Amino acid sequence: MKGGQVTEADVLADALGGAANIHDVEPCVTRVRVEVHDPHLVDHGALRDFGALAVVVAGPVIQVVVGHTADELAADLETLRRESGREVG
Repeated sequence: MKGGQVTEADVLADALGGAANIHDVEPCVTRVRVEVHDPHLVDHGALRDFGALAVVVAGPVIQVVVGHTADELAADLETLRRESGREVG
């Protein structure tokens, strides 16, 4: 949340099972590539509702096609991941 407002990154993190479920985040042109701790926590319906143009799943790696906002969204997700207190590893 920024200034009490729910951000796109907040909504996306929730769809990915919460910020603490995010292991790693990487932007990739028009996609946000996210490795999650538990893929069963990912809500595919919520990803569609979020506005993902497509979702590609390969085990714990979820690629969410979001368009030109991928870099900013990935940076915001990484901030949420760090703030969740769960360490990478």
